[in-house]
Amino acid sequence: HASACWGAHCCSTARFCTPGFKPQGGRFRSKFCDRCLGHGLTVPWDLVWVLTPSLEKVLKNGKGIGFWSSAGSLDYRIVNNVRGMSPALVIFRTPPPWDASQPDTWVTLPDAWLVDGAVRLLVSRGTLIPTVSEFRM
Repeated sequence: HASACWGAHCCSTARFCTPGFKPQGGRFRSKFCDRCLGHGLTVPWDLVWVLTPSLEKVLKNGKGIGFWSSAGSLDYRIVNNVRGMSPALVIFRTPPPWDASQPDTWVTLPDAWLVDGAVRLLVSRGTLIPTVSEFRM
C-alpha cells in the first residue's frame, strides 16, 4: 500500500511503525514514520546485497510513488547510493532466486553490517544507509 510507512514496506511489517502514520509527498524521509526515522529499520540479511558496478547500470529505482521498483518478477530498492556513499546496495522484497555464491554477480556484505542475521538501516541523505549501531525499541 502506498498509504503505509515505507519502513513497513521495506521490513514487510508495520509492527514497529508509528500507528496511524500517513506518508507525505516530496522528500524521501517524509515517507517514513517517526519510529522508523528514530530507530532505523532491520532487514533480513538475505534480502540485502551489494551491487556490482555492472548491475548498478541495469537496476535503477523507479520514479513511481511506491517503495519498490521492479525488474521482471523481482521487486527491489536501491539504497546507500548517494554521492560519497558506497557500496550501493539493493534490498529485495523476497529472497532473489539465484545462487549468491556466483562470484561475478554479487559481493557479500561486510560482517560488521550484520547483527543477529539482519542489516540495520537508517534514513539519511535521501536514502537508507547501513549502520552497526544497536537496534532499540
